[in-house]
Amino acid sequence: YFSLKKNFLIVAASLTTYLLLNAILFRVPSTNILQFYADAVSGIDFVKWVQLNLGYYYEVFLNFFATMGGSYHWLSDSSKFLLLALLCIGAPIAWFRKSGYDDWLCLAYLLVLFIYPYLGGGFRFLLPLMPFFMKYIFVAFTALLERFRIKPVMPGVVFLFIVLLQYTPGIIDQVKAMNYVEEGPQEVPATEAFQFIQQLPDPAIVVFLKPRALSYYTGKRAAYVKRDANPEDLPELFRRMNAHYFLLSNRNEEVNDAILQKFVASHQDTLKLLWHNINFNLYTDL
Repeated sequence: YFSLKKNFLIVAASLTTYLLLNAILFRVPSTNILQFYADAVSGIDFVKWVQLNLGYYYEVFLNFFATMGGSYHWLSDSSKFLLLALLCIGAPIAWFRKSGYDDWLCLAYLLVLFIYPYLGGGFRFLLPLMPFFMKYIFVAFTALLERFRIKPVMPGVVFLFIVLLQYTPGIIDQVKAMNYVEEGPQEVPATEAFQFIQQLPDPAIVVFLKPRALSYYTGKRAAYVKRDANPEDLPELFRRMNAHYFLLSNRNEEVNDAILQKFVASHQDTLKLLWHNINFNLYTDL
């Protein structure tokens, strides 16, 4: 009874927080959010995507503990596999001892993560799991020390110090490189593109692979092409969206959409180059 009541209070508090943030303080439209994710997983090969995601997030987890250069790469090469081993040991121990709400939440998140057909989330998708991962790592670490009747306090401090030490060269390199603009929205060609798009007449809608970034930096509405979109349907789709501007990069393929590129290339008779610089081309209807 107490466990049921406790879990009910946790769920109620979570829903209240969600509504407070998304419906009261910040009105975020989320009417079709469940349908969006239902469409994303509709008809996919779940076994295939579980295998792909397992391999992908395995690499993402290990890369998080990379040193980013310096003389401690040998340390991270050892510690990341040790942490992964402790994680795999600690999770079953925690579950068999007494599984709680946090364990079920972690399992549910992992299930969604492994079946969702997307391999571009990077570490940001693992970030919500890190508190649970750290819990399982220290469960295994403590269990191993207790098995040899060693008090875990001092070894735990030494272990944390070693893990933090391996980041020192990378942090130093990052501090030295702070005066250099990294590839991305802060580069001069990107800021030039954003400044031009800001001057487009409202209600301009720009189609770009990174619509949230474009909308954030320009204040304009943005859209992107779904990966499973039929190229033949794009003209009618853009017409219904009232989207008349199409942004492509001619240097960085990471921010280019192959489907949008083919659309622009095959509709040269109905599109014109409105603006360009060394990195970006902005097209619009004739």
